[in-house]
Amino acid sequence: MPTFAREVPLCELPKSRFNQVAKIRAKLMFVVLLLCALAVVFVSYHNRQLAHKWQAQSNEYTELQEEYGRLMLEYSTLAAPSRVESIARKKLNMQFPNKMNTRIIEQHDFLH
Repeated sequence: MPTFAREVPLCELPKSRFNQVAKIRAKLMFVVLLLCALAVVFVSYHNRQLAHKWQAQSNEYTELQEEYGRLMLEYSTLAAPSRVESIARKKLNMQFPNKMNTRIIEQHDFLH
């Protein structure tokens, strides 16, 4: 029957070998800890950038909403029927039709 090497628990390793394994594990844990810390810094930095971008776009949205409100007010003022009538009378010399300048045209159905 072949003999297999059995695993030796860390507590049964010679002190020098145990110290080497412990040092390797400590170095590995330090590297993992350093990578985790760098990942936290990167994610925090990226999150702050996105927050600043979101805030800037929110401010721009508010400004655009205010401008839209002003434009709607200006539009309603410029398109008011009384203003249109006033401009038509003064600049285009238009007037309401009366009986003298109105003709009634009858529609004939030639197609049928």
